[in-house]
Amino acid sequence: MEPGMEFVINSARESRPGVTYNYYRCEAVFNRLSQWLRTQGINSAKPIHEMRKAFGSVICEKAGIHQASRSLRHSDIRVTSSINIDSRSRVSIGLGHLLKSEL
Repeated sequence: MEPGMEFVINSARESRPGVTYNYYRCEAVFNRLSQWLRTQGINSAKPIHEMRKAFGSVICEKAGIHQASRSLRHSDIRVTSSINIDSRSRVSIGLGHLLKSEL
């Protein structure tokens, strides 16, 4: 983000802090991103949320749940663990061969 910029995404729509109805300053950007994600095979009702969960899963796999929690900016690690982060890391550490019987 450039120094002095108030927002990460530029938009011609003004911000409206304090409104009591749904108003998204970057709705056009979100809609384009949602459409593109659907062309990539993400067909959930909330494709941007699905992408965020996938991002969290990759971070969790590569760097652990604490880093995933920080990257997702969750207030508490319990939030991260409750959203079903898809950890594809191996649970077994490979000690099964030590249990082979010699029969």
